[in-house]
Amino acid sequence: MESSGSVKVLIALTDMFFMSRIQTALPAAPGLEPVWMEAGQSIAERVSSLRPALVLVDLQDPNLKPIEEIMRLSPAEREGVLVIGFMPHVRMDLREGAKKA
Repeated sequence: MESSGSVKVLIALTDMFFMSRIQTALPAAPGLEPVWMEAGQSIAERVSSLRPALVLVDLQDPNLKPIEEIMRLSPAEREGVLVIGFMPHVRMDLREGAKKA
């Protein structure tokens, strides 16, 4: 947590629809400091360097490969980082992969 009291949140998604919905909701959570993933960035590398308290991730984003990236993190890098993933309810394969990660 920053001295300003804000909590860093890494937002890992590339879908414009979800981006706009999250941006619309952010003012309702003034204590959050959103950090958006940029094209070509690795979730694992961003988590390692940023050390966010929370990662919000679209589990079905093929550009980000979120499950593989989360599994790349060492236990020390994962410590204190809450990962919240979302996906279509019909994608049980993603659900199982996320549980393992």
